[in-house]
Amino acid sequence: TSSWLCFAGPYYCGVGANKVFGREIVNAHYRACLYAGLHIFGINAEVTPGQWEFQLGTCRGIAMGDELWMARYLLHRIAEQFGVSVTFHPRPQ
Repeated sequence: TSSWLCFAGPYYCGVGANKVFGREIVNAHYRACLYAGLHIFGINAEVTPGQWEFQLGTCRGIAMGDELWMARYLLHRIAEQFGVSVTFHPRPQ
């Protein structure tokens, strides 16, 4: 095991019910972004349980900002349906 993997812990890009939390929300968000025509191209679990990231890509100019705002809006609305809150802070307090 590399030292980086030890630092990242068992949750980074994890699989399994004991390591991944919120996948239903992330998958619903991914589908909603695709349906809305956003250029989403990736999702992955992060180091902390329940922490996820998504990647938007290849847009020109201000369209990238527009897509980011829409993706975040969709994430808030979907999370609301699951009764959870969303934060975009890199290290939630």
